[in-house]
Amino acid sequence: DAILYYTINGDIPTVSDPVVPAGGVELTGSGAVTLRVLAVKSGLTNTAAEVTYQFKIPLTKVTLPVAQTMQVGQTLQLTPTMTPADAGIKTTVWTVSGVDGQSTSLATIDNKGLLTAKDLPGQVLVSVTMTDINDGTQTANSLVTIQELPVTSVTMLPSAVTLNIGETQQLSSATTREAAKSPLGNWTSSDEKVAIV
Repeated sequence: DAILYYTINGDIPTVSDPVVPAGGVELTGSGAVTLRVLAVKSGLTNTAAEVTYQFKIPLTKVTLPVAQTMQVGQTLQLTPTMTPADAGIKTTVWTVSGVDGQSTSLATIDNKGLLTAKDLPGQVLVSVTMTDINDGTQTANSLVTIQELPVTSVTMLPSAVTLNIGETQQLSSATTREAAKSPLGNWTSSDEKVAIV
């Protein structure tokens, strides 16, 4: 009879590897396990074969941070936490919607969980649904608040003006960042007896 040598998740076995016992090889672990066997028999060409077994570890829970914050125009990578961590996952589906569950134009998300905020602030609900290799599904949600970019400085235009009594001048403001959306702000006059805004 042939002598069988084997490896588990290793290279093609050689005669230096363990011999398959009479009761067979017990596979343990998680995820995919590959068993490779080499058959050696005197006078015959050595023959190698392999088989891959996928342990069907079910997913019992998936979570995301309950609440997160980002700013307009930025990206945020979301990463789900699985229980157990070595569960066999078949598919992962990401979606983003308004907090009311309706479609939203505030942000988009790709199939790897990268959330991209658009130009307006607000709140969106990110959901991930994972299907394990037993076709069981688990879903987690995260509420993401999209905030305005901070305005670091404001310039009044024109910076100086001289007016005669009764004349008016249109004033405007400019922020240091184009993405910082505070075009109006709160206008005040240092002496409303002289001029009002």
